Amino acid sequence: MKELERGINRISIKKNELKREFDRLSWEQKRINEVVKQIQICMSKRKHYEGYRKNPYDKIYMMMNRKDVEAYQKSYEEIDIFLKQFPYLRHVVVGELKTKLSKNLFRKLNEHSKELQAKQEEIIKKYNSLAPQYDEFEHLKII
Repeated sequence: MKELERGINRISIKKNELKREFDRLSWEQKRINEVVKQIQICMSKRKHYEGYRKNPYDKIYMMMNRKDVEAYQKSYEEIDIFLKQFPYLRHVVVGELKTKLSKNLFRKLNEHSKELQAKQEEIIKKYNSLAPQYDEFEHLKII
């Protein structure tokens, strides 16, 4: 009976680990989708921000472009938060932002997202393969 309990415990622990990993990958995918929107905003508002940076004391320019400059700053902050959460993607995002080639950046983030999805599918298979064994142990425990 003790051996059966240990087996059930082992499977439960493994299932919980797989679920946590699945949730982590899901969260990362969600964050990638969110940061793509922020990158698009940064790219579309970059000229306004650069105009502001050239002369930050030009009140007329700032009055006319305040929304765009602030949208750029807010998006840039969100990108920075993302990069702190996923530092291993920093070289991809920062490198491509500097070159101003958004197609490359979006392609690379999309590829990474697909890799995450493949890992999730693998986790689902492992998780589902544990279910029959768990059910069998539970059934034996009742008998």
